Amino acid sequence: MKRIIKRVVLPLFLIALAVIIILSSRSNGQSPKADLRPVVLVPRETKPLLSSPDTSANSVSLVISQPKVKPEHAVIAFTFDDGDVSDYLLAYPILQKYGIKGTSYINPYNPDHNVKKKLSWDQIKQMYAYGWDFGDHTYTHMDMTKSTPDQIKQSVEKVNTAFTKNGLKIPQVFAYPYGKLNTAAIDAIKQYRKQARLAFYRSDFVNLNNVDPYEIPCVSADMQTEKRLEGKEKLVDKAVSQHAVIVFRVHCMYVDKIGDTGAWPVQTSSKLFAKLVDYCVKKGCTFVTMDGLMKLYS
Repeated sequence: MKRIIKRVVLPLFLIALAVIIILSSRSNGQSPKADLRPVVLVPRETKPLLSSPDTSANSVSLVISQPKVKPEHAVIAFTFDDGDVSDYLLAYPILQKYGIKGTSYINPYNPDHNVKKKLSWDQIKQMYAYGWDFGDHTYTHMDMTKSTPDQIKQSVEKVNTAFTKNGLKIPQVFAYPYGKLNTAAIDAIKQYRKQARLAFYRSDFVNLNNVDPYEIPCVSADMQTEKRLEGKEKLVDKAVSQHAVIVFRVHCMYVDKIGDTGAWPVQTSSKLFAKLVDYCVKKGCTFVTMDGLMKLYS
C-alpha cells in the first residue's frame, strides 16, 4: 500500500497542488515569474560582397536587422559628368578592356539637339547595351539652387521622356550640376530619384553603414599630372586596406592636349585615367555602377 501511495498518489497530489498555485496567482492578477535573463539575438552569418540574403531554413529568425559588413575588396565606381563625347571615345574603351561598366550623368538636351562634342543617342545606346549606367544631370545642366520645385519637376519629366523615347530605363541616379545643392533641391530630387551624388573636392569614401542616398560623396579623378595620379593611387591603397568604397568623378577627357575632345574647363588626361583604372584592377578592386552601388546599402 505504501508503494502505491509513493508511486501514484503522491505525484498526483503534487501536480494538483501546482495547478492550484498557478490558478490562484492568475486570479490575483499576477503572472508567473518571468525569465529575466537577457535574450541573445544571434545574427545571420555574414555573406560576401553582392551575395543574396540568407533565406535558408537554418537562418535565425530572431534578427532585428541585418548587420552591415565591409565588402571583401575595395569597391570602385567610375562616374562621368556632363555627357561629353570622351565618355564614348575614351572612357568606354578603357573600362571595356577590363569588363568594367561606368556611370555617365548626362543632360539629354545635348543629344536631343546634336550638340557638338557631346554624346549622341546612338553612342549612348551602344554603351547602354554593354551595361553602362546613365543618370540624370538635369535636362540642361541647370543650377538647382536657383530653380523652383516646378522647374525641377519639368526638368525631371523632360529627362524621363528623353530616356524612354530612346529605349533607356528612367534613371534612378542623379548628380547635382556644378555640385550645387540646398535643402530645397534635395527635397525635390527625393520625389523622383533614389540616389544623388555630390561633387565636392574632398576625398570621402562612401560609408556603407551610414549612407545618405541623396548626398553620396565622391572623389575627383580629374588629372593632368603624374603627381595627381599618385594621390589617387594612395587613396586606392587606403580603400584596399579598409575594404572601403570610392566613387570617382571624372569630367571631359583629352587624348594628347587639353580641349582636343571637348571644351569643358575641367579636363582629365585619358592616359592618366587608364593608369588609374589599371592600378585599381591590379589591386583587386571590385567595380560597380551607381545603380549597383545602391544594392550594397539598400
